Amino acid sequence: MTKIMKFIVFDCPSSVGDYLDRLSCASKHEDGPLNIVSGVIISGVSMANKILSEVVSRGGEGLMLRDPMLKYTAGRTNKILKLKSSGGENEKGIPC
Repeated sequence: MTKIMKFIVFDCPSSVGDYLDRLSCASKHEDGPLNIVSGVIISGVSMANKILSEVVSRGGEGLMLRDPMLKYTAGRTNKILKLKSSGGENEKGIPC
């Protein structure tokens, strides 16, 4: 049985600009097993919870929230927040 492997790209650190610029640059290289994550601007808590529910229902773990205007920061940063469902109505944010 042949398994198909896909690589998911979340950022393009060698590119200049903010996060959305970097995703745009990365998308120029999307081909075959390379898939670029689509960035979504979240307008509030209710929208974040709705998207989180959709991701979790499809087997995802959570969302990575960041200011789309920030430049790339190497290593761990408090500028990215991982939003995960706690299984109830309260979600938890974990700095990355």
